[in-house]
Amino acid sequence: MMQYEKHNLYTGEYDLTDQGVCAPPEESEWTVLAVVGEHEEGGQFLPIEGSAESICLVLQDQGFWPVMSFITKTEARLLAHTLLEAAGEG
Repeated sequence: MMQYEKHNLYTGEYDLTDQGVCAPPEESEWTVLAVVGEHEEGGQFLPIEGSAESICLVLQDQGFWPVMSFITKTEARLLAHTLLEAAGEG
């Protein structure tokens, strides 16, 4: 079984600068998925409908996921609150 760390960065699809920086396309999108299981190639994820026990914040680039971060419910609440404040909504 593939094991994920709390935060995972996959840069294999991108050219790296001399400083090790890569730039996913601007069209990449952040999404929040529920972790619903595992298989030999990795995890099974679904869009969240309601509450989820396991939350994964993913940067999606046309099917490639260069960033996967598994966050707790407390971290999700804090992130949501901070983002709303930054957007002038909190």
